[in-house]
Amino acid sequence: MGAQAGDLAVRPVFEHCYTALDGEQARALRMLSGSADPFVSVPAAAGLLGCGPQRAEDALESLVDAGPLIPIGPAHYQMHVLARLFALSLPAP
Repeated sequence: MGAQAGDLAVRPVFEHCYTALDGEQARALRMLSGSADPFVSVPAAAGLLGCGPQRAEDALESLVDAGPLIPIGPAHYQMHVLARLFALSLPAP
């Protein structure tokens, strides 16, 4: 990802945020970014992450707290576009 605005590159910001994630959060971010849809429900996340709905919701909420996801309604989330592009550039989980 080479996103840049003038002299400001955003990749280092995403790298810094990504390294602050724990292993489960990092894996969830990489798995969710591979979805064709930037919007994800708890059931869809459970399928992508291979876990139950409660664990998926916990993972999604932890990514909201960390910043790459935005809650958009009950049990629905959206990944920031630049966070998604960054996560897609990472090695597969």
